[in-house]
Amino acid sequence: MCNKKEKHPVMGFEKEVTKLRTSLSFLNMYGKEVDEQKVFFRLHASDIAKRTGHDVRSLEFFDSDGKAIVVSLPDPEASGNRLNLSGEKLAKANGIAGLEDFLETVVSYELTGEWVAWLESTLDTWEKQGVAMPEGMKKKSVTRLTADGVKKLSAVSDTNQIAKDLLESALRTPTVGMGK
Repeated sequence: MCNKKEKHPVMGFEKEVTKLRTSLSFLNMYGKEVDEQKVFFRLHASDIAKRTGHDVRSLEFFDSDGKAIVVSLPDPEASGNRLNLSGEKLAKANGIAGLEDFLETVVSYELTGEWVAWLESTLDTWEKQGVAMPEGMKKKSVTRLTADGVKKLSAVSDTNQIAKDLLESALRTPTVGMGK
């Protein structure tokens, strides 16, 4: 039996390995150049959008043939577009007048096991008593396979298409990169 943390050598795919390694080398080589070009357009897009005086969400940069590069600016209303600030970044911004008025702190608690049951019981009691859930509190639940569930479904996925489909939608796809 193979230890799950060991690398298992596989032979018989030499041509495919060579082809992908060549493609990944090419991609890595040009990826850095492309990233630098994207930074150039991001910087210019932000400056140009500010100068328009409008609520611009995207800009099109055209070449001489009329083909464009589109730069979409993040919508600040979407909380996912506002990144978390570290203490170091906040310390650097300390000189901004009224900074505390521009900040919000979001606190999340992750409960497991008996604490989930306790909180749900407490919230149910409040609901029965007519007490509304406090402002700023919201229930967010996600469902995922347990590690044991993954093992059990993997064991039958060769013969059970439903199990195979569930595993494909419930697990991240394998990453592909260049080895040594």
